[in-house]
Amino acid sequence: MNSNDIDRILAVNIFRIVIGIFTFIGNGFLMYLFYKFPRLRNSQANIMLFFLSFFDLTIGVGTVYRGVYAIYSTSMDMLLFDRMTCLNVNGFQSFGISAMKPMIIAISIDRCLAVFKPVRYAKNDSKTFPYTAAVISVVYSIVNLALSRIGLDSAPINVCSAGATTTPWNSMSSQIQSYIFFVLLILFYFLALTMTIIRLKAAPGTSNERRQSKAQIKIFLTVSWVLFTCFLAYGVPTILNWAGKVFDLGPDISSYSAIYSGFASGIMAAINVYLYLFKHNEIHRCFMLWLSDNIPKSSKMFRISKTTNFSHTRISAIVF
Repeated sequence: MNSNDIDRILAVNIFRIVIGIFTFIGNGFLMYLFYKFPRLRNSQANIMLFFLSFFDLTIGVGTVYRGVYAIYSTSMDMLLFDRMTCLNVNGFQSFGISAMKPMIIAISIDRCLAVFKPVRYAKNDSKTFPYTAAVISVVYSIVNLALSRIGLDSAPINVCSAGATTTPWNSMSSQIQSYIFFVLLILFYFLALTMTIIRLKAAPGTSNERRQSKAQIKIFLTVSWVLFTCFLAYGVPTILNWAGKVFDLGPDISSYSAIYSGFASGIMAAINVYLYLFKHNEIHRCFMLWLSDNIPKSSKMFRISKTTNFSHTRISAIVF
């Protein structure tokens, strides 16, 4: 079965659409929580997660669009595709994937700083860093999308994926960027992990240091899962492309890795919704408060007590 056959399977494209819709709704709801609860916008770590949710949302839109177009093209018995059309079909997803990479690196750097000096990090918490990272991410993605449209070959392609449309120059540039992203992700994550282990083994310090350190380590654990899903979505295709070059696995490897990346990015964006809502302490609290205010029956599953100061809100799940 080649990459074109996979793209024409109805069940595969329905799965795409379902994942895309869930991703769009889930990340749209997350962004609503950030709007509803201003406290979520007080830390630079949370602001970067907000932008990550926005990029995930665009991936969800792109996944649905890609699935709908694949079903349409199959129903019309289309076997050859125009490259520019395929770039446009994959545009939303390509934008989200490309923009996420600088933001993921920024989050990795942020976690390094947070676990290295948690007290100083808490005092110097600034919105400049996340907004700068967001601007860089958007500009980086737009530039990549523009460059991918330069020098396109007029010859049609047999699978409508972003990887199949690229020119040799753009393909080489994308691979170099992917290698750099992969190395930086691994580097900064393991730096943060090493510093976290060192801090756990270090002397207790003051009560403020212990409190700040504990808070940052909790965030680090949640972010670790997010970074792991990013590795599966973007690191694995990089490894596949590298293996294809080294072991001469043929030209189809780039198409297979592009299809994998498209599916994995949508699934990753959906999984991240769960991680934010149920594993991130502050976002989980806001989610539970929203449930208690809007869905009365949720009180049967969760015991939620509110105080005038949100920072003292207590939420605990009832154990059945």
